[in-house]
Amino acid sequence: MENKETSGIGQTCKVTGISERQLRHWEEAGYISPEKVVCGEKTYRRYSQDDLDFIREIKYFLDEGYRLQRAVTKAKEEK
Repeated sequence: MENKETSGIGQTCKVTGISERQLRHWEEAGYISPEKVVCGEKTYRRYSQDDLDFIREIKYFLDEGYRLQRAVTKAKEEK
């Protein structure tokens, strides 16, 4: 059974320790791609458990001293 539970950007920041600004930058750079949910005139980002795990992996490698692009590559290798 697949877990479809998702988190908004605020909750994602709390559980990963990454700022909203960083998450938006990573999204703009194409490193992450949260689901976009349109509600009226607003669009919300929704992060799956897989997204959260990937964000944590990137953060781990950043904390280890890797630059962002290399941290993303290393995180992808860990999947």
